[in-house]
Amino acid sequence: MKKIILLIAAILTIAACVNLEKQQKKEIPFNVSPTGLKYISVRDGTGPKPQINQKVTVHFRMADAAGKIIEDTYLSKKSVTFKIGSDEIILKGLEEAVLMMNNGGLMKLIIPPDLGFGDRAIQRVPANTTLYMEVELLQIQN
Repeated sequence: MKKIILLIAAILTIAACVNLEKQQKKEIPFNVSPTGLKYISVRDGTGPKPQINQKVTVHFRMADAAGKIIEDTYLSKKSVTFKIGSDEIILKGLEEAVLMMNNGGLMKLIIPPDLGFGDRAIQRVPANTTLYMEVELLQIQN
């Protein structure tokens, strides 16, 4: 009986390893922009792309490398509107990503410190923090 249980456990372990390997192969690598922004499109939008000097409204989730949520506009139910190219938004990586998105799109981002808060500590975020974001482009305005 013990041999049968051990055999079943071994088979389940092998099956789990094979499934994990298949999942890892399915992962799509992030694209990397010339500035070092890492991004991947989760959902392509169907509308136009925003242009410099247009206002955009976005929802986003931002976390640190440990997964600690820094800000979540979905949770607060307060989207953010900013004018592209006007320095209204501190995160250059967020602005760069939004310029690549079609209206209605959703992206995951890995923002290096120089495209994020840089060497500044902002509230609960230490200096030189890599940011992990999910951003959704809700609206483009002229």
